[in-house]
Amino acid sequence: MKTNATAATRSPLPPVNLEPMTKTMSEAAERGHAFMEQSLRTLEAEVNRFFEDYQAHSRATLEAVRGCTSPIDLLVVEQQWVKNRTQSYIDSGLRFAQAFAGIAKNLGGEPPERPIPTATGGPPPA
Repeated sequence: MKTNATAATRSPLPPVNLEPMTKTMSEAAERGHAFMEQSLRTLEAEVNRFFEDYQAHSRATLEAVRGCTSPIDLLVVEQQWVKNRTQSYIDSGLRFAQAFAGIAKNLGGEPPERPIPTATGGPPPA
């Protein structure tokens, strides 16, 4: 029994042009790469800023501890340190959110509806 090899290789579907899909996927990969590069630069800058802030607050706290003359004075200094650290964590997180929203906007995403405020209710720090 002979089989027709050409009949087995023919498709009932018309040929498909994959160029638009390939172009779209390539553009998406380029945007993803650009997003990752910008994200890493933003992450590095914010981590550096966060630790510089941490060191500055820690130095100021140590100086204040040296001036304490009672346990109450020490408690006030510790409370201020905790308050400053908490505020730094909040502000850093908000700067990350704002920065990544900006990156997404620059890469064709939707911008945020409004600026993300800081914990104090004001605009995010520059």
